[in-house]
Amino acid sequence: MAQGTIQSITISPASPTVTDDVKAYVSMSFTSGGCGVNNQTFYTNGNITDASALHCLGMLAYICSAVDTFDIGYLPAGNHLFRFTLSSGFGYPNCVAGIIPDDTASVNFMVSPATGMAEAGKQGIATVTVYPNPVSNLVMIKINEQIKLNSATLRITDSNGKTVKALEEISSNDIIIQRNGLLSGVYFYQLSEGEKIISSGRLVME
Repeated sequence: MAQGTIQSITISPASPTVTDDVKAYVSMSFTSGGCGVNNQTFYTNGNITDASALHCLGMLAYICSAVDTFDIGYLPAGNHLFRFTLSSGFGYPNCVAGIIPDDTASVNFMVSPATGMAEAGKQGIATVTVYPNPVSNLVMIKINEQIKLNSATLRITDSNGKTVKALEEISSNDIIIQRNGLLSGVYFYQLSEGEKIISSGRLVME
């Protein structure tokens, strides 16, 4: 039987940029105390960070709360996913995790380019203009003429990080995206060429 529950996951800062040291705070509660952490790990692969923690429970009859902190570090611009798995065992301060994890949860968050970098060109000229946003039927992404594209890629992902639309080998500075059945909600776009991220941001489908 699961002894621990994930209450919330908070990303800090709330709207990180590529210059921010990103941290994740996981709030949990347990059926007995104490509930100290035995070990915690995490690793980042691309835009996905997988984290886990094992908490050891004592025999005290009270609801025990805990907050684990994960210092993810500096991340590239784009849509990111933080996934967390919680396990527990009895025998504070050392224990063995149960066969089945207690709880799992995830959260999506956006890392924006730093002000004055990818979203701004020379002399403060905007690199990219996106309109209309919110989107009804189509959206235009207009790249400043100072930016020369040869074979860029545009990806649109949903709130779960799944790619729902992709355009490749883009050389035009005017990109038109047809909605084509995308459901109402919040999506994220990323325009890149090779390893360079030119722009990223949020699209709202009405």
